[in-house]
Parts: sequence; structure tokens; C-alpha cells
Amino acid sequence: MDMTDNIKTKKNRLESLDSLRGIAALAVVLFHYTIIVHRFVPDLESPFTFEYGHYGVELFFIISGFVIFMTITRCKTGMDFIVSRFSRLYPAFWLCVSLTFILGISYPLQGQNYSFSQYLINLSMAQEYLKQPNIDGVYWSLTYELGFYFAIFCIYKLRLLGKIDYICLAWAGCAILFYFYSAYIPHPLHYLLLINKYAHLFAAGICFYQIQKSGFTPLRVLTLLVGISAQFIVDDLLGGFVVTGFFLLFYLAVNERLPFLKNRVLIFFGSISYPLYLLHQMIGFQLIDYISHSLNFTMMPAIIFTTIIVVLLASIVTFVFDKPTTKLIRVRYKNWQLSNIEKSAG
Repeated sequence: MDMTDNIKTKKNRLESLDSLRGIAALAVVLFHYTIIVHRFVPDLESPFTFEYGHYGVELFFIISGFVIFMTITRCKTGMDFIVSRFSRLYPAFWLCVSLTFILGISYPLQGQNYSFSQYLINLSMAQEYLKQPNIDGVYWSLTYELGFYFAIFCIYKLRLLGKIDYICLAWAGCAILFYFYSAYIPHPLHYLLLINKYAHLFAAGICFYQIQKSGFTPLRVLTLLVGISAQFIVDDLLGGFVVTGFFLLFYLAVNERLPFLKNRVLIFFGSISYPLYLLHQMIGFQLIDYISHSLNFTMMPAIIFTTIIVVLLASIVTFVFDKPTTKLIRVRYKNWQLSNIEKSAG
């Protein structure tokens, strides 16, 4: 295999992960629009329910484990990693939080009572670390993501990346430990040390990266088995089988064994999945409420029209704001690095 083949393989693998992101995002959207919507618009009746769509977040965590570990192994400095994650997360997050806040104070739903101080704290993405409420409930998963990034960054700085297989096994075990001893683990250490109910999912993503890179080992197989066991313990029987299916799906995806993941529609939804995830819930609930009550549509067309609108909004945020801003930050950072190198050489 020549260099061109290697580049093509990496691109195909990332496209498969994008498709999985798209599937996960759509699953979460359907879960919220058919289940959670009733907490804020209680008089509406869903034509169907997608009760298990919340497992899309578990799939997100597995993908994150794979991608973030791949990212850190390619970084030359800790600052490279920080800039990479900051540019990927924060600009889009700030815009989406602001849109949600503005609409929330302009046309509040039941239980939607925002304050300006809450908005400012949410801009940090650390509101749960500070024990402050989320502007939008979906932000809870970002708290776990930040904790995972912090843990990976510390492992990098401590030069422990070579021990990551052992660390992943420990993290998978920590999910089980948390189930039994969560009351004794102080906040927010369960986020920062990955001693929480989702630790095994991040560990599994890293494990799949290691397997894809250099194959199976007894330690990696054990980590995946402990991870599956953890899901059965912290969740229930169905959740255990769902995540077991995710493990199999993920392994097949990163090894390019699932041709349907090359679908351009799924890849597109993967490309907008982050803004879609951030925007769809509270803004979507407001749209469903307006379309149902003010325009007198039934719930099903309200869900369809709302989904179309939030997909369009997420697309605009992605391609007009997020991608250009991310590129700009990274180019500026690269230019700053080159400038420092030239100064040192001079």
C-alpha cells in the first residue's frame, strides 16, 4: 500500500465515523422530540416514541475516545491539543448557547427561566463543574467530554501514552466502581479522573483505535469485555446489548466493513452533528410548540418541520461560522508557531 492508499484509508475511516456521528445525532433528536418534549410542552401527544434514541450519546462517547486519542498522538505539544480542542468546541458552542438563550428569554417555555449570569457561566462549558444549571439540558454530555479531554491531556503531559492500554482497562473498571461507590467520589473528580458511569465508553473508543493501529491483544480484549460488563451493570439488560452492538458496529466501521456508512447523507449529518446536537433541543421544542399551537399543525408534521428547520440552522452554523472559524484559529496558531520558530532561529 502506497502513501496515497494510506491517505484514502484514513479518509474513509473518518467518513465512517462521521456517518456514525450522524446516526447518533438523529437518534438523540428523535428521542428528545418524542419523549423529552412533553416536559416543556406537556399538552402535546407524540404520534410515536423513540425511547432508546438516548443511546446515541453512548455512541458519541465511543467515537470521542477514538478521535481524541488519535488527535493527541498526532500533537507535537500540549498546546497543539488545547488549540485543536478549543477551536473545535468553543466557537460553535458560544454561538449555539447565545441563540438558545436569546430565544429562551424571548419566548420561554414552561420551566425555561434563564438568567444572564447563568448564560455567562454556561459560556465556559464548565457550568456543571460549578454546580450551575445548563441553558440546554443536552450540555450535560459536554461535561463528560471536558473531563475526558483533561484526563487525556494529563496522560500526555505525564508521558503515559505508552501505558494507555492499562489505563483504559482501569477506566473500564472505574465505571463499575462508580456504580457501587459514587457517593464516596467527590465532585467533580468523577469527571476529571474518569471515574464515572461512561468511562468505559471512552476507554472502548481508545481501545478500538489501538486495535485498528496494531491489532488485538489480550489486554485490549479484556478491556472491551470489562466495558461490556460495565454497561450491563450501570444500565440494564437492554442497554448492555445495545452497547455490545455499538462495539461490534464500531469495530466494523473503522475497519471499513460497513459500505452503507459511505452514504453521503449520513456523512453530511455527521458533519453538522455538533451544532445539530447543541441546537436541536430547546430551540426545537419552541418550534414544535409554535407550529402546533400557533399554526395548528398536529404533532407529526410539527416534528418533521422542526427537524428540517434545525437541520438547516445547524448547517448554516457549521458551514458559515464553525468551519471557517475553526480553520482561522488553527491557521493563526500555526502562523504564531512559525513566527516563534523564526524568532528563535534569528
